[in-house]
Amino acid sequence: MLGGRDSDRPVILPLEAHNLDEFRREFGTDRFWCGTLLGGCGEKLMTKRYETKVCHFSHHPDRAGDSPLCHRTANGADSADHVFIKHHVKEWPAGQGHAAQDDPRSLGQGPGGGVNFWLRATWPGPP
Repeated sequence: MLGGRDSDRPVILPLEAHNLDEFRREFGTDRFWCGTLLGGCGEKLMTKRYETKVCHFSHHPDRAGDSPLCHRTANGADSADHVFIKHHVKEWPAGQGHAAQDDPRSLGQGPGGGVNFWLRATWPGPP
């Protein structure tokens, strides 16, 4: 995620090294987080560049060189779909001139299992 541990701004890391170079020029190298909305630990991530295998995000090692323990279990390509969908659904009414407020819900499988959206006419939101 971009912006912080509780951010709702998802980003997709390119898998190939030449695309990662462009990605780093666009986003820098120190703005990524193991997002809590993804069930992650909230720690900072770094990009790992490889020529012979897939580039990926990695946790920064601690002073002993160990990676922190992370409890995120969903790591598949679709594990962040709910965050991308939430972002686009919230932007759609904004493009129509309407403000929307989102309210992420857990459906028993971690954060972001569902999202309620409230348009300004229906605020203050859920009871």
